Formats: sequence, C-alpha cells, structure tokens
Amino acid sequence: MRLLTPLLLLGFLQLIAQAAQAVELVVMDSTSDVFKPGQTLSSDKPLKLGPGQNLNLIAENGTVLHLKGPYDQTPVPAAASGQGGTLSAVKDMFAPRSSDKSNLGVTRDANMDALIAAKKAGTLKAYLPEPWLISVDQPGQRCFLEGKELVFWRSDDSKTLDTKIARQDGHWSAAAPWESGFKKLAAPPDLTLKDGDILVFSMGKNQVALTFHPIPASVTHERILSAWLEQKGCSSQTAALVNMMHLQ
Repeated sequence: MRLLTPLLLLGFLQLIAQAAQAVELVVMDSTSDVFKPGQTLSSDKPLKLGPGQNLNLIAENGTVLHLKGPYDQTPVPAAASGQGGTLSAVKDMFAPRSSDKSNLGVTRDANMDALIAAKKAGTLKAYLPEPWLISVDQPGQRCFLEGKELVFWRSDDSKTLDTKIARQDGHWSAAAPWESGFKKLAAPPDLTLKDGDILVFSMGKNQVALTFHPIPASVTHERILSAWLEQKGCSSQTAALVNMMHLQ
C-alpha cells in the first residue's frame, strides 16, 4: 500500500474537492494514440485505456495523475456525498487491489514544492537565468518549447571554444566557434528534435550529452509547466521557472 506524504495528500485532496467543479488536466504523455501531449481533458469526463496502455496527466495545481489500462472512468474520482466522502475516495484510491496494482497513481514532486516554498520565502537561487535556456555545463535532461527558438547557454564565457554539436545517431552535426563574452548560442535553424533525441556537445576538451524532451507551446500554465519539467528530469529549468513565477 502506498504511503501518502502530506504534500501528496494535499494535492490529491485539492483535486477531489474540485471534482464537483470540473478542472482541466493536460496530457503529458501516453502510449495510447487517442491522447496527445498538450491535449486538454476535463476531470469529470470518463476516459478509456486499453490493457497495458498508460496516460500521464498534470492538473493545474501541479499534481500528476498516472493512469494505467484497463481504465474506464473519470480521471479524478468524484468525492462521494455525505460525511467522509472525500476520505473514502482517498482510501479507495490507495487501497490494495486484487491485482496488487492500482490503475490510478498520484505524484506530487517534493523538489518542486520545496522550490515553491523557497520562492515564497525569498531564498530560491536558480542556476539558470531563464527557464528555456539549454545549459551545456553538465549532461542530463533538457526540455524545450515546441516552435520556439532553441538557445544553448554556458555559465563560463571567458574563453572562445571550438564547438561541435552532433546528434548521437550521426544524422546531423554542426560546428562553430563559441566566442568569449557570449553565454548564449542560438541553435542552427536546421536542427529538429523529438522526444528522447540526444545531442553531444564537444567544446574544447569537454564533451556533454543532453537528452531532449519537447513541451507543446500550447501549455502555458506555470504550475503545469513546472511539474512537466520536473517529471522529465529538467530540474535546473524547473528552478528557473519557479523563480520567475508570481506566487501568492
């Protein structure tokens, strides 16, 4: 049986409390062709997943719902009427099933909540100056907005470095000097990326591999974006986005 952390419980209870008033859920990814990244679903509309199909949704409060087929109901369980209805919904969701696996899981990232708390306290220090800059300082996961210009970024601009960028599959490469005094470098216009593509950056004697994840430009809600970034492992970008958010 899964343990509920206070933040996870709070996030799910917020969704349960709002179930009577439909909330929007954004598709992050799915193995079903019916659902596309960036698609908006309503929490009060039933949806279907076949056996083995998966669907990950993000709510406006940053809570992530993981649905696994077979599934045929609303994505957010409606709170039952009467005393204890919400608690019953929570209990039902996290109770052991006969198959030993629940078809509905909930995630609320502790790191994101810690970043939001630090932002509210005025103690957040973000590594990136802007959330959509692609840092080449360290290897890892990077997220980008589809249809937007891709800009690479380095923290140390003291040297001019001969820079080569190549797809790991060998199907594309480009080379140019990264001049001193410039922390940003615009990506070549002929570079196209899809989810999971890897670029290898060779800068002087250093080599860094980055794995890319697109986010549809239609996704604009800051909490949804920050949860999406964190789920994909783009943590430095999460911190930069939270640092720019206007929180109450």
